[in-house]
Amino acid sequence: MKRVLLTFVSFAMLTMSTLVQAQDKTVSGKVTGSDDGLPLPQVTVLIKGTTRGTPTDMDGNYSIDVPSGATLVFRYLGYVTQEVAVGNQTVINIQLAPDATSLGEVIVSGVASGTPAKKLTITVAKVNKERLQMAPATSASGALVGKVAGLRVGSTGGSPGSDNAIQLRGDNNLNVGSGPMVVVDGVIIQGGLSDINVDDIESYEVIKGASAASLYGSRAGNGVIVITTQRGNDGDIGVTNVTLRQEYGWQNIAQTIDLAEHHPFTLASDYQQFDKFTKYDGVTYPAGYIGGYDPNIVGTRALDADHYMDNPFGVTRDLQDEFFKTGNNMTSYVGVSTRSAKTNAFLSFENNQQGGIIQYTDGFKRQNLRLNIDHQVTDWLKVSATNLIVNTTTQNPGSGGGIFFNLVLAEPDNDLFMENPDGQPH
Repeated sequence: MKRVLLTFVSFAMLTMSTLVQAQDKTVSGKVTGSDDGLPLPQVTVLIKGTTRGTPTDMDGNYSIDVPSGATLVFRYLGYVTQEVAVGNQTVINIQLAPDATSLGEVIVSGVASGTPAKKLTITVAKVNKERLQMAPATSASGALVGKVAGLRVGSTGGSPGSDNAIQLRGDNNLNVGSGPMVVVDGVIIQGGLSDINVDDIESYEVIKGASAASLYGSRAGNGVIVITTQRGNDGDIGVTNVTLRQEYGWQNIAQTIDLAEHHPFTLASDYQQFDKFTKYDGVTYPAGYIGGYDPNIVGTRALDADHYMDNPFGVTRDLQDEFFKTGNNMTSYVGVSTRSAKTNAFLSFENNQQGGIIQYTDGFKRQNLRLNIDHQVTDWLKVSATNLIVNTTTQNPGSGGGIFFNLVLAEPDNDLFMENPDGQPH
């Protein structure tokens, strides 16, 4: 009886899985501007009523799995939002029209309160919490991708924990670099946004234009990103809200280089006196040979008429495969917000670990603890406290790209794990 029941349950689960997969289909297409026909990168493509979505690539292309009866929402800053019912379509190309009404909008922010956009000498783009939740991001800098016109976010390196580079204006301005000034809860911070939890953020205000320096000084010549974190004042009185997020992922080296397994050099005229150091076919190697010079090697190399050292090595290894590994990424986050008649508080903790892709390295670890409290003492006195504690640990295996450069130039019979005569790692 147990066997029959288990078989029936397994069959039912298989049937349900098949039905669910049958309901989903892949929709792809390209998004361009109706005014010039050029592709639009980083357009947000969302399934209406959900947080499932994807951005377009640099050529305006996208691909997304959608359920039956879905409606796609195409949203891009400065353009009119479009909604398209999928129906039986598998290819949906969209042309977004510029939003002519955007200049008539009234900017209400901490920078320009109640000012029409066309009267501002600076450009202020505000990204609120609702827009952040439409397409959840994994980092504070990644949350701005596709939401602010003219803003570029790029990777500065592949080391674990490295921050993304954000650019609003030219390459250099007043010798202060190309990155914008970052202000969090009224405090100018050094560096980028890597130490800020994206789930802690209430809103962004991105200020572009040289006139931003009139507000924040010469350091703001490359623009300003003003971040306001959550303070627990957006919920109902007496209600406690809890947010949990758990992420786990993997990363590998994007591409390896195919390397030759022979010497690409011409033999010198005195090559014969160095025969004992050669490592080629046609030479007898002792059992357990692992590369390098060995006095038990017998035989000489058979030379070709062209005198090129083009015979393969006796032992070859894939050094790139031995050196790199699959890195694990894990993020755990919990946020608690509460509000009373006179007090509101927000508490959050995040544990982030990035293993990296190099053997025997721990990569990057970060723990963030944030506590924001506001208390209305009287009608005219309000006391606020903003606290952030960040603990980071980084194991740096080397400098820059020299590791990979040296690895691909090393002879393929090298043993990366060979021990020195004293037993210490090589």
